[in-house]
Amino acid sequence: MWSAPVTPKSWRGIVPLHSTCEDVKRLLGHASCKADSYDLGDESVFISFSRERCDGDSIRWNVPAGTVLSIDVNPKIKPRLTDVIEGEARYTQVRDQHVPDIVYYTDKEQGLTLQVFPNGHVGSFFYGPAAKDSNLRCADSKTEWESLESLRARAMKFDEYGKLTFRKEKVRLQYFAAALRNQPTVKGFIVVNNSRASRNASRARAERARKYLVNDQGLPAQRIEVVEGNYTKTPTVELYLVPLGISGAEPDSVL
Repeated sequence: MWSAPVTPKSWRGIVPLHSTCEDVKRLLGHASCKADSYDLGDESVFISFSRERCDGDSIRWNVPAGTVLSIDVNPKIKPRLTDVIEGEARYTQVRDQHVPDIVYYTDKEQGLTLQVFPNGHVGSFFYGPAAKDSNLRCADSKTEWESLESLRARAMKFDEYGKLTFRKEKVRLQYFAAALRNQPTVKGFIVVNNSRASRNASRARAERARKYLVNDQGLPAQRIEVVEGNYTKTPTVELYLVPLGISGAEPDSVL
């Protein structure tokens, strides 16, 4: 049960960029550490670790191998926002671009983001590096993809299809969801290529696919991004798997 306000800086004493694999072993009683989900009964937790200094394709950190990079906590019983934070003043509120009823509360100084549902309950807690640790960022670190071409060049393409009935599209999306569940260190990108005349229809189709993955397949909303692709004669959808921590294409390309 959540009986006290959440601690912004850490989860059970584990602090991104400062705690290590050994700290997680002692806490969870595991013999080894890897980027994986841990079922702790009352909550499931995904912890990512550095593999070496300055590794990764997006935000890269100059920390030793085995350092905790982020912690994603999903409580089984969702607490109310008012029960876990003492005040909203320090939190930046951003409405989900694709599921407007979901709002993300972020304390940038502490590196904490809360996913809040319309009923006021918290769906997940994401602990990342605090602002004061920006000096640990590698010199060539990037915070977002420079272009859609960069996304396609670095991601793993999972599937591509043209116009389908939603019943048939759901089958393709179910396979995509299974791949995401089996690879918790990646996030899914839905790239929609459309004709200028069908842009609105393509937008609606992309929203439908994303909502299906989140609402019906149970994937966290922050693991699915929708990107507008190129103009083509025939509308198509491309599905990509991208390492977690890499954000989407340029803002004006996101649906």
